[in-house]
Amino acid sequence: LPEEQVAEDERIDAEQVARARRWLASSDRQQRIAGAEQLSAYPTAEAEHLAIHALAMDRDAAVRGAAAQSLESFERPSAAAIGALLAALQDPDAAVRMSALSTLQEYLADDTLETGSHAKVVAGLRKLRNNRRVDKQTRHWVAAFLSDLEPARPVERTGRGGPCSPI
Repeated sequence: LPEEQVAEDERIDAEQVARARRWLASSDRQQRIAGAEQLSAYPTAEAEHLAIHALAMDRDAAVRGAAAQSLESFERPSAAAIGALLAALQDPDAAVRMSALSTLQEYLADDTLETGSHAKVVAGLRKLRNNRRVDKQTRHWVAAFLSDLEPARPVERTGRGGPCSPI
């Protein structure tokens, strides 16, 4: 793209993210939901920061869920975004937890996720799967996802037919 077009696109992105920031600060629930949803169309560093904040801090579950879904549009999520989504798997609202898990699943399915980020997501999910303080339904969702992600390792058999250590 020509330099002028890039500058114009950046200006529009900044204006739209600023609008989303104003909407997220509204006392109106629907306005905050719209602000969280708008962030997905403008995946800038500032938009990611606003989505993380809404996911972690908004009093309304629908806003938190919309923020989790918006984070899915960020091709290279920051460590803070991954951490916020993992933390959201302990949200009191099941829909928020499901939105966060769905976004993390999309990150893992995306080939552009950096190796360190991929490892952080998987390690975080493994911890949550075994954490009894996390509700049973979420642990089940996480365990099911991890079982699809991590196929069973083959077991080497000893001469007596009993299992030995995994190979």
